[in-house]
Amino acid sequence: SKADVVTFNTVLSGLARHGLVDEAQRVFNRLEEVDITPDEISFTNMIYANFRASRPSTALRWFAFMKEAGIQPTVVTITCLLDGLVKTHERRVASSVARAIASSLLAKNESSHDRSVLADRNLKEWIGGNSTSELVWKPDAVLFTVLVQAFFRLRDS
Repeated sequence: SKADVVTFNTVLSGLARHGLVDEAQRVFNRLEEVDITPDEISFTNMIYANFRASRPSTALRWFAFMKEAGIQPTVVTITCLLDGLVKTHERRVASSVARAIASSLLAKNESSHDRSVLADRNLKEWIGGNSTSELVWKPDAVLFTVLVQAFFRLRDS
């Protein structure tokens, strides 16, 4: 039977969880060879693999590749990105991401529509997508937990 993106993502996930980033890179490269288009899960697995291997700059490059490919990050991608940045001590970037997420979420609870739109635009510019479309992901309990942990760890910065 012909392999599909789900099969490749399963393999990528296993390699990422075990810190086998070079092997994950080889598998990702095979996607094009077998005419399979990577999806947001494929890219999230590569971001995660690079953070696990303590390669935050490479993880950020994968995030940039994802945006360049026109693939919108999911809440899982954003959570992985923020968690990885904090754990690899990328304080400046982690702080920027955490603040963009928090300001967007907090602005939605305020009465000022203009402030909410501006916060969403700032977040969208950071994560990709255009400033007129709505975010394609909604925060979940895991993102909130990682966000709180990020602010706790970054409070001295």
